[in-house]
This record gives sequence, structure tokens and C-alpha cells, in this order.
Amino acid sequence: MVHRKCSFQILILMIVFAFASADEAPAPDIREQSVQEYIESAEACFDRKILFSLYIDAMKVELDDLAARINIALSEVPSLQESFREAHEDFTACCHSRAALGEDIQWYNLETGESYFGSGYGYTRMSIIASMYWEQTGVYRHILETASEDPFIYESFVVLPDSLIGGY
Repeated sequence: MVHRKCSFQILILMIVFAFASADEAPAPDIREQSVQEYIESAEACFDRKILFSLYIDAMKVELDDLAARINIALSEVPSLQESFREAHEDFTACCHSRAALGEDIQWYNLETGESYFGSGYGYTRMSIIASMYWEQTGVYRHILETASEDPFIYESFVVLPDSLIGGY
């Protein structure tokens, strides 16, 4: 019982420290700084994970802002607008599912079936989410830039622009 109480207290201290560290960190500039450049400003692994999370949060804000702009642009066609909203929600859920699988499978030996204990929710998970957000941000930007001039919006989903955020 004492061991469990001590573990819980350590967990609480880690959470409090994480919030304190996040408050001290400078906000990421996702247009000027790559993920790698931003997280390398911290020395400790724990601090790097906090910075990585902050960067992902900033990417999510950018992605949601672009999605909102597309949603407004589609307001004249409610069925298309609803399809887009559903697709965006599905994409977000897919990001987290893929990232969780990527993190878990990293600690699983496919040949032997043996599972190792990993850190869970670490760099693999965050890297997958960041790269998926980065790619989708490029797709959304491309849609907004070309949809009005190009009647074939399908091309917007396969052609990615050269200048994207995230640095991947």
C-alpha cells in the first residue's frame, strides 16, 4: 500500500512539474522553426517531450483554423460542408489511432510475439501525429489556395505544396 501511495505522489509531482515547465517554454513558431529545432532547445528528455507536445498543439491550432476556413467556404453546399467536417474529425481520430499503434508496435517483436515494456506516448507517437498534421496542413492550404481557381478539387488531395510547416 505504501508503494502505491508513493507512486501516486511521484506521478502528481511529475504532472505539476510538466505544467510548470510548459508555462516557462517559449511558444513555438511553426512557420519559422522545425519541430527538431524547437525541441533541441531543451536539454532534458522530459523537457523535450513537453516542447514537442507544445509544437503539436500549435500545429493542431493551425490545422483547425484552416479546417474552419474551408468549412466556411463550403457553407453554400451543406452536404459537402458536413462531409468535410466528418472527414476532418475522422482524420484527427486516425492520427491518434495510428500514433498509438506506432508507439505500441515499436515495443513488440513481430517474429517472436514478445512484447516489451516501452515508455508509452513518447517520441514515436508524437512524431507520427506531427507528420500527419504537417501533411494535412499542406493539403488544407492547397485547397484554400487553388479550389476557387481549379474545378478539379481532387488534385488538391494529391498535390502537396513545397513550403509546409513542421520541418518534415
